[in-house]
Amino acid sequence: MTQNEWTELKFDRLNRITGVSSEKLVDKKICVYINEEAFSYYSNQVMTIVAVTILSKWCNNISVNVSDKLLFTHTHNKGQLLSAVLKRIVEDNDTFNNIGFNDSNFKPDCILSIGRLEFNSAIPVIYINSNGWIAGYGKNSFEVIGKTEDLNPIGASFSACLGNAALFKELMSIEQEETFWNMFDLHSNKKIASTSSYADIPFPDKLNIGNIVQIGCGAVGSSFDFILSLTNITGKLDLIDFDHVSIENLISSLTFLENDAKKQALKIDACERILKESKLNIYKHEGDYSSYIDAINYYNQYPDLILCLANERNIWSSIQHNYPPTVLHGTTTASWGLNVGRHFPLYDGCIVCRFGINSNNYVPICGSAVVEKQNEISEEKLGVLPFLSPATAVLIFAELIKLNMESVNLTKNFSEFSMKASVSADFVNSFFARRPTCPICTQQDSSLHYQLNSKSKYANLSPLIT
Repeated sequence: MTQNEWTELKFDRLNRITGVSSEKLVDKKICVYINEEAFSYYSNQVMTIVAVTILSKWCNNISVNVSDKLLFTHTHNKGQLLSAVLKRIVEDNDTFNNIGFNDSNFKPDCILSIGRLEFNSAIPVIYINSNGWIAGYGKNSFEVIGKTEDLNPIGASFSACLGNAALFKELMSIEQEETFWNMFDLHSNKKIASTSSYADIPFPDKLNIGNIVQIGCGAVGSSFDFILSLTNITGKLDLIDFDHVSIENLISSLTFLENDAKKQALKIDACERILKESKLNIYKHEGDYSSYIDAINYYNQYPDLILCLANERNIWSSIQHNYPPTVLHGTTTASWGLNVGRHFPLYDGCIVCRFGINSNNYVPICGSAVVEKQNEISEEKLGVLPFLSPATAVLIFAELIKLNMESVNLTKNFSEFSMKASVSADFVNSFFARRPTCPICTQQDSSLHYQLNSKSKYANLSPLIT
């Protein structure tokens, strides 16, 4: 396959987004600057890994300004040279990528600065910074965020996604303010003006997430597993998917590599690979959720939590018909939007209340948003952006951690966020109630919900189960 053929397939779904064209990325160059003084912190190391991984999905020409002696001190890359890790990330994602280090002849179109930039720049600079639950990013503006030794990947990973979105808009000539700085508290899902208004909430140590069923190992599912791999979390994770990795899948997943597409690897195998150094007990099921239910003794191995990260084969009704425990789901929209939702049994609207059984305006996450190209009003096409699925995976991961911290807002169970906005970007949080006309949950035996859920790890969080 020629480079042109490969690139056409790789960017096929990106080019289906209105106002986006991979042709605008041809010959574009990005310099990644890494502040070495701050790199010793876990958050900066996570920002670096996630930011460069996403960047390598859509930019072919990258130069990194960093010492060739700097070592990782955290994550599964501990003890490895930063330059070697970044070279491997960029090349494993696409052999047509070019990466250099400290190249004085490299003329970038934009700079991604991880931490404070130590020199003046005549070209646009996108800054990212983070600490714990806080994610910060901006253009031509930077603010210090106090650092802790907390091993929390949430703020750092979301900052990396936001920074890539800002870089992408810059190179796509999508309008954004010339100077801005935004910070978000992902514990409460809100924009904050300063860190003084933020309550520093520690990430839990020695966290066991229980028995989790992950339905879908596509763009968001695999990116969720990538974030998991950066932690020391324990527990059991069942991976369910029937699909294989294709070239078109590479742009939107943190986990999928070029070799996965060339070998048409099972998505569950790719996710197992990224988690091989984790402390999780992994079980794989090649098939859909219905066949998974048939293959195991479901009611004797009743899960603590279900992650709905797929939209194939009547998944919503399949989940709800089987009296699920707490469910977390996410969605993408046509306008660069992300959504995450929670479903406590008998209290929140169930997943069928949210999406229905057939058609709906939202697409439960497989990494693709339903979009309409201009002049094609009647035709729906699937489009992806390289940072949407990773960002949504981070928000789902954050919701999982909040469940384990019993930091639950019973008045809100649905959050929306647009990655296209800059200065005006903020979360919209709401409550999605049970629908009286839902054809499934309204007909179910509440005593069976009590019986099944009462012993699950998160049962005490649902007001109507405990």
